[in-house]
Amino acid sequence: MTTLHTSTQQYLTYCRYHKNLSDLSLKAYEIDLKRFVAYAGARKSIRRIDKHVITGYVQHLFEEGLKSSSVKRRIACLKAMFRWLEFDEQIEINPFHKVDLRIKLPHQLPRNLSTDQLQILMTRARQDIGLRTYHERQLLKLDSVVSKGNFNQFTTLCAMEILYCTGIRVGELVGITLQDLDLVNGQIKIRGKGHRERKVFLPDQDLIRLLGTYQYLRSRLFFPDHSEFLLNSRGKPASTQFIRKLLKELSERCGMGEHATPHMCRHSTATELLNAGVDIRFVQKLMGHQSITTTQRYTHVSDEELKYQISAAGLRGGLKKS
Repeated sequence: MTTLHTSTQQYLTYCRYHKNLSDLSLKAYEIDLKRFVAYAGARKSIRRIDKHVITGYVQHLFEEGLKSSSVKRRIACLKAMFRWLEFDEQIEINPFHKVDLRIKLPHQLPRNLSTDQLQILMTRARQDIGLRTYHERQLLKLDSVVSKGNFNQFTTLCAMEILYCTGIRVGELVGITLQDLDLVNGQIKIRGKGHRERKVFLPDQDLIRLLGTYQYLRSRLFFPDHSEFLLNSRGKPASTQFIRKLLKELSERCGMGEHATPHMCRHSTATELLNAGVDIRFVQKLMGHQSITTTQRYTHVSDEELKYQISAAGLRGGLKKS
């Protein structure tokens, strides 16, 4: 008898070596499948998982208070596993067969940071390490200002700048290595979802100088034994959780009611580029979207921008005064 626990481990092995998923995706799959195993029972025969178990699990997730998007993600992972088990002839009947599990998601516009919010965050991040500008003379002072004790503040500034200027995902950010960073040509090689590679570009010499200074101090202070570009305060590779924590703490120091997140920076990049008139196909390539439909989510405009544009159009200006 093949147990549910055994089958999930076999599927994760298949995903690692045959689907070639990233470590982040594998970790998410593992967490989602562990929760289903905990619900259904690790020793339960895989052949005894039927549609009633599946529908009961969906109800259980909603009763736990999960959002529709979270439930949908977990069920998608589960559905993929049972599709593989059926293909591998470990089960005869797929429990998802003839089960209607259409989970409606609320239509939500991507949350982004306003220009004012970004300015506040960037200004505070610079102030935290005593920078007014990225002029070469200012950056040279960091050699005597930045230490292991306040290196997190320098990492915060560089993370914010890279996230906003390139629109990359937080997982892609922490995956940047010294070999990926080309400061001579102002570009970074990014490994995105499905290990697809693309290039993103550093828009000006100020940012290039900033990252060059970080690279120098990174080596001088920590002598790291790895090639990941961004570090934590112990000189180890920065994790996605660590970057989220840095942005949360920065938001709190700025007195913002809403915490900034890496994905909000990404949304801001796409929105600003499209509002500036950049062709959507270029934005799609920069963001690493496989489908242009994903990029089209960012073509919304804010209420403030809409109000400004309508006012500027002067619709009533052409009407005759009575």
